[in-house]
Amino acid sequence: MPLSYIKSDSAPVPIVTRPFHVEFNNDLQRYANEGRTAFICAETGAKTSYTEFLHAADCVNAYLKSIKFGYKDVAAIITPNCWEFPAIFLGVTSRGGVFSGASPLFTETELSQQFQDNGCKVVFCAKDSLQTVLRTRKLCPKLKHIVVIDNALSNPAENITSFPEILRLSPADREVISSLNAAKDLIMLPYSSGTTGKPKGVMLTHQNWGTVMRINNKHANEKVFSNFSPKWDWRHENILFVLPYYHVYGFGMLWMSLLNGGTAVVMRKFVPELLLKTIQNYRIRFAPLVPPIMVFICGSKLVKKYDLTSLEFILSAAAPAGKELVQELKKALPSLKQVGQAYGLSETSLVAHCSIFGEDVPGSSGKLVPNFEQKIIDRDSEKIVPLGEVGEICVRSPTITIGYLNRPVETAETIDTEGWLHTGDLGYLDKNGYTFIVDRAKDLIKVKGLQVAPAELEDILLSHDKIKDAAVVGIPHARFGEAPKAFVVKTDSMLTAQEVDEFVSAKCAPYKRLVGGIEFVKEIPKSATGKILRRQLRDSRAKL
Repeated sequence: MPLSYIKSDSAPVPIVTRPFHVEFNNDLQRYANEGRTAFICAETGAKTSYTEFLHAADCVNAYLKSIKFGYKDVAAIITPNCWEFPAIFLGVTSRGGVFSGASPLFTETELSQQFQDNGCKVVFCAKDSLQTVLRTRKLCPKLKHIVVIDNALSNPAENITSFPEILRLSPADREVISSLNAAKDLIMLPYSSGTTGKPKGVMLTHQNWGTVMRINNKHANEKVFSNFSPKWDWRHENILFVLPYYHVYGFGMLWMSLLNGGTAVVMRKFVPELLLKTIQNYRIRFAPLVPPIMVFICGSKLVKKYDLTSLEFILSAAAPAGKELVQELKKALPSLKQVGQAYGLSETSLVAHCSIFGEDVPGSSGKLVPNFEQKIIDRDSEKIVPLGEVGEICVRSPTITIGYLNRPVETAETIDTEGWLHTGDLGYLDKNGYTFIVDRAKDLIKVKGLQVAPAELEDILLSHDKIKDAAVVGIPHARFGEAPKAFVVKTDSMLTAQEVDEFVSAKCAPYKRLVGGIEFVKEIPKSATGKILRRQLRDSRAKL
């Protein structure tokens, strides 16, 4: 019987051996010379050219040099999405530094944990986050400097500098550090979501990030955009960006646009009607989204107010999009040609699987992208399971993180001695090379020894026309060990728990029924990337 092992059927890209800012400098300079627009602010319509973007990166480099920030030093950024974000990234990396993003919603406790862990020396933040950062600085001895993005005033006595002041520096004062070891020197420190434990700094090297950009570009241009009609032309395409840049999915998609000379239409944060207006006004054809935004589109009456017929391909990632949700989305957007899915982790630098435009395989996360190999194993024996059988997904690639910062034990538990990343996600491989994600191993519910995947029940719940959103967790049960409990956001106040229970029971095996109960809530707690925060729901549970 065939086993669940596969290598990507796409030709590999060359592994990047130079620092990121050196590897891609010529591409960015060419787009600047051609006078292309790099960014459009969705809220204001303001445009930023590639020339202005690169000038800002050079000015950031000059500023960092002036504060003696250099090789291996860490800089953090805490802002909503904005064009300055990638310019700061480029300035930091060109100084040989390490870039670490954080959510603008983080408290001083969360920020101090991250800053103490990575020892950051400078923070770039929005004005709204300044007071939180100032309180955090008192807890972090290495943090000396703060740059405020959207503030024209500086306070030298407090080592607070405004970004407009940095833009007045001379790019001639910059100093680019290019003698880096791409395989070992870090470029980024994204922090894992913390939904299954404390956040961990994921160490990504210049080789990791540069290679995954080459991989992502190859797959996108050869397997996605090449099948668009009319023909896709980066010089004239606008791509919608609403996903947070401090997460590798949003940031990786942004760099795909920049490295191809596209125009990123940037939303600072998700605002429902602005999203629809942006798709209409900028004739968006491709949009990377997450399931919660797709749920909004399915259920919003605002959709009919706007012309969304330009939208051809939606790419969903960061959390699974069930078959029912995809079907509802296609009903809401009849002109939509495909809802693709991608799968990856911070630990893979970005993407490992991605759909192919024109090959619509419902429920699949796509095929392996170039330079990846995969095996699916039995978690107990660690042997590769037969084709079609569910097991833990393990992947190997030159884009795999070199480990977790300051956490050798967790690193060894996640990446084995042969370089395989054990993802903790369960799935299966079909005969055509498509992978299907079932659930996270830690999220599976064991009912009388039988496995129940929350995602399956959530997919059923979301197909109910009176349910806006839903999440399922396992709770302790005296007879069954665990039982599934549903948290439901309803659109109709008349919806009852009995109606929900009967609806689900009619669509699943008896052991999968919602024996743990149904609780109506105002909203489902989720991370910025759309992942359900199941731990928060479990913490609020009552033992049966």
